[in-house]
Amino acid sequence: MEEDPLYLLVKEQLARIQDQSTARISHLEGLLQHQNQLTQERILSLQEITRSLRVDMKDHEDRIRSLTDSATTARTWQSLLSGTGFLTGVAALLRAFFGG
Repeated sequence: MEEDPLYLLVKEQLARIQDQSTARISHLEGLLQHQNQLTQERILSLQEITRSLRVDMKDHEDRIRSLTDSATTARTWQSLLSGTGFLTGVAALLRAFFGG
Protein backbone atom coordinates (compact mmCIF):
# COMPACT_ATOMS: atom_id res chain seq x y z
CA MET A 1 0.00 0.00 0.00
CA GLU A 2 2.86 2.38 0.70
CA GLU A 3 4.14 1.76 -2.78
CA ASP A 4 0.82 2.72 -4.37
CA PRO A 5 1.37 5.91 -6.43
CA LEU A 6 -2.09 7.24 -5.60
CA TYR A 7 -1.43 6.82 -1.89
CA LEU A 8 1.92 8.61 -2.21
CA LEU A 9 0.31 11.43 -4.22
CA VAL A 10 -2.47 11.98 -1.67
CA LYS A 11 0.06 11.78 1.17
CA GLU A 12 2.25 14.41 -0.49
CA GLN A 13 -0.74 16.69 -1.20
CA LEU A 14 -1.93 16.44 2.41
CA ALA A 15 1.57 17.22 3.68
CA ARG A 16 1.70 20.25 1.37
CA ILE A 17 -1.74 21.45 2.55
CA GLN A 18 -0.58 21.06 6.14
CA ASP A 19 2.59 23.09 5.48
CA GLN A 20 0.63 25.81 3.70
CA SER A 21 -1.96 25.94 6.48
CA THR A 22 0.75 26.17 9.15
CA ALA A 23 2.53 28.95 7.25
CA ARG A 24 -0.74 30.83 6.75
CA ILE A 25 -1.64 30.56 10.44
CA SER A 26 1.85 31.74 11.44
CA HIS A 27 1.53 34.71 9.07
CA LEU A 28 -1.90 35.62 10.46
CA GLU A 29 -0.62 35.35 14.04
CA GLY A 30 2.21 37.74 13.13
CA LEU A 31 -0.26 40.21 11.63
CA LEU A 32 -2.48 39.94 14.71
CA GLN A 33 0.45 40.56 17.04
CA HIS A 34 1.47 43.61 15.00
CA GLN A 35 -2.09 44.94 15.06
CA ASN A 36 -2.24 44.44 18.83
CA GLN A 37 0.99 46.42 19.24
CA LEU A 38 -0.38 49.26 17.12
CA THR A 39 -3.61 49.27 19.11
CA GLN A 40 -1.68 49.40 22.39
CA GLU A 41 0.38 52.35 21.13
CA ARG A 42 -2.81 54.16 20.10
CA ILE A 43 -4.34 53.56 23.53
CA LEU A 44 -1.24 54.90 25.29
CA SER A 45 -1.19 57.92 22.99
CA LEU A 46 -4.87 58.64 23.64
CA GLN A 47 -4.34 58.30 27.39
CA GLU A 48 -1.52 60.84 27.25
CA ILE A 49 -3.65 63.23 25.19
CA THR A 50 -6.51 62.83 27.68
CA ARG A 51 -4.19 63.61 30.62
CA SER A 52 -2.93 66.69 28.82
CA LEU A 53 -6.45 67.88 28.05
CA ARG A 54 -7.48 67.42 31.68
CA VAL A 55 -4.55 69.56 32.82
CA ASP A 56 -5.43 72.23 30.25
CA MET A 57 -9.10 72.13 31.26
CA LYS A 58 -8.21 72.55 34.95
CA ASP A 59 -5.96 75.49 34.06
CA HIS A 60 -8.76 77.13 32.05
CA GLU A 61 -11.25 76.57 34.87
CA ASP A 62 -8.85 78.16 37.37
CA ARG A 63 -8.32 81.15 35.09
CA ILE A 64 -12.06 81.61 34.55
CA ARG A 65 -12.70 81.32 38.29
CA SER A 66 -9.97 83.89 39.01
CA LEU A 67 -11.35 86.32 36.43
CA THR A 68 -14.87 85.87 37.78
CA ASP A 69 -13.68 86.59 41.31
CA SER A 70 -11.79 89.69 40.11
CA ALA A 71 -14.83 90.97 38.23
CA THR A 72 -17.09 90.39 41.24
CA THR A 73 -14.67 92.22 43.53
CA ALA A 74 -14.38 95.12 41.09
CA ARG A 75 -18.16 95.41 40.78
CA THR A 76 -18.55 95.26 44.55
CA TRP A 77 -16.03 98.04 45.13
CA GLN A 78 -17.52 100.08 42.31
CA SER A 79 -21.00 99.87 43.80
CA LEU A 80 -19.69 100.60 47.30
CA LEU A 81 -17.79 103.65 46.14
CA SER A 82 -20.61 105.11 44.07
CA GLY A 83 -22.41 107.58 46.29
CA THR A 84 -25.24 106.37 48.50
CA GLY A 85 -24.45 102.76 47.72
CA PHE A 86 -21.29 103.22 49.73
CA LEU A 87 -23.13 104.12 52.93
CA THR A 88 -25.63 101.32 52.46
CA GLY A 89 -22.83 98.86 51.81
CA VAL A 90 -20.86 99.97 54.86
CA ALA A 91 -23.99 99.71 57.01
CA ALA A 92 -24.70 96.21 55.69
CA LEU A 93 -21.07 95.22 56.26
CA LEU A 94 -21.15 96.50 59.85
CA ARG A 95 -24.48 94.83 60.49
CA ALA A 96 -23.14 91.52 59.13
CA PHE A 97 -19.89 91.83 61.05
CA PHE A 98 -21.48 92.68 64.39
CA GLY A 99 -24.44 90.40 63.89
CA GLY A 100 -26.97 93.12 64.21
